Amino acid sequence: MNENYWSRQLSRRRLLRAAGGTSLGLTTLSLLGCGGEDSEEPKQQGLITNPEDTSNQAQHGGIFADHAVGDETNLDPISTIRGAGTGGIETAGYQKLLREKEFPGGTKSQVFEGDAAESYELADGGLRLIAKLRPNNRFDPRAPTNGRVLNAQDVAYSWDKMVEVNTYASTLANKKDPAVPIESVTAIDSRTVVYKMAFPWSALLAGLAEGGPHQIAPIEAEDKFKPQTTTRGSGPWMLEYEPSVAFRWRRNPGYFLNNVPYLEGYDQPILPEYATRLSQFRAKGVWSLLPNPADLPATMNDLPSVLAYQGEIGISHLHMYFSGRPDNPFRDVRLRRAAAMALDRELFAEVLSEAETLRSFGLPPTLIINNNIPGGASDYWLEPTGKEMGSAGQYFKYDQAEARKLISAAGHANGIDVVARVSTRSHGAGKESDIALEMMQEVGFRVKNEPAEYNTVYVPNIISAKGDWDGNISFSGGSMGFSPATGLFRVHHPAGGTSRVSWRGEPWDSDHKKISDLIDAAGKEIDQERYRSRIYELQRELGLYQGAVIVNFSTGPFSLVWPWVKNWNTFRLARATTGFRHVWIDEKLKT
Repeated sequence: MNENYWSRQLSRRRLLRAAGGTSLGLTTLSLLGCGGEDSEEPKQQGLITNPEDTSNQAQHGGIFADHAVGDETNLDPISTIRGAGTGGIETAGYQKLLREKEFPGGTKSQVFEGDAAESYELADGGLRLIAKLRPNNRFDPRAPTNGRVLNAQDVAYSWDKMVEVNTYASTLANKKDPAVPIESVTAIDSRTVVYKMAFPWSALLAGLAEGGPHQIAPIEAEDKFKPQTTTRGSGPWMLEYEPSVAFRWRRNPGYFLNNVPYLEGYDQPILPEYATRLSQFRAKGVWSLLPNPADLPATMNDLPSVLAYQGEIGISHLHMYFSGRPDNPFRDVRLRRAAAMALDRELFAEVLSEAETLRSFGLPPTLIINNNIPGGASDYWLEPTGKEMGSAGQYFKYDQAEARKLISAAGHANGIDVVARVSTRSHGAGKESDIALEMMQEVGFRVKNEPAEYNTVYVPNIISAKGDWDGNISFSGGSMGFSPATGLFRVHHPAGGTSRVSWRGEPWDSDHKKISDLIDAAGKEIDQERYRSRIYELQRELGLYQGAVIVNFSTGPFSLVWPWVKNWNTFRLARATTGFRHVWIDEKLKT
């Protein structure tokens, strides 16, 4: 741990807190709301540009100067492991059965509609989904697809191939994981496809939309072209790929929507070095950039016409979790609660986000303390210390004195020695785990960090070990996934794929068994309001149990964009933006 540096940072901010009260500028439930209603557009703050729908002025045509931060070794939509199987850069050229509906300004609750499907319905109490495909939905006009219409045989082929070859097929296919429901996909005729489920599933629509790995490729992908290096999809864009150099996307003339995309295309030269991307943006060689927060003030001062937009609040979170071995002292809930109360999450958010620098410049960041549902999933998130959390809220409050009392009550009046196994890459490696462990030290946890090499130790022997690993605590990061229930299953259920709370696939105790049963029930609940209530209940139960302790926060990164780019970040989903579908170029403003 780089204790001297972080001690100075934390001490300075604590002095600021003592002098100026407890408000650190974090956005909380009172500002964002909680529930299913759509929120109003936020008022402009400081230098942050409020997205504006200018579609009624849109001009068609033009090539957007974008960039990619890395090359791609596999463009195959069926076997890709990018985005935990949901897809990588190739998704711009392909479709899924469903998609999340987009709204100007976004919406708090996900609404689904057809993508390749023109319509769909659930039948037999949620045990079948019957989809009717669009009649005007055409693949890439180049050989071998030659602009033909996407049909049900393509959908069934893509499903069967995905189950066969995709690492993440277990997120949808019952054959790969009996905890998920889809048993088969059958083409009834050229336009009708039926999905058969083993049981009703709350996450079904999200899993068949952006959240799941079921992209639709043409049957020609089997042997008529090489999908690893070539795209032939039915999505809005067609790709010309020059390995190690650039991705060049052009509008698919057979895409079912005639009014969008507005752009003729966008080019993505591969620019792996941040310094190169920054210099290219300054030179107007690329038109948008996600800068390091520390570079925002200087860049905006040097380029006064550039606009700053705040992106969508993320749905990733960082947990501190514990070995499930019976001799691990953290099997005592009092120590887990003490660890949770040792964390000053507001201060953690301030330090990691560079909030002080950004706020003083006029770019106040939105910082939301995560619950076991991350802040970006605002339709399910409960404020961790809010009244809706009931008695569980106390364990999310920073309270060093109470943490010390809990450690003492657990039989460790003089503190306790703890071994941390922190991954050498991702999963909290570096600043995040350094700060959290330093905060634990302050209440009596004497932490010794024994780094776990990511590939040879952390992945096979810790995060994949179902709780049977050496040491006491570790950290894991990652996205919630496509639904709250599936995200909670992965982390907190003993049978989860990479469960953080498990003992060889079994629950720790009766309280953990109760949580596991609640997760199972939530996963099978298809009534939306009852499902939401179950997710709220789970956050309260998990807050009491603290089987995996939430460490961090969610925020929306700032992007810089040249002013001739219109509709940037305007059309949004509940948890993301819609890429280039609605972006257009105002040629009169280009300089």
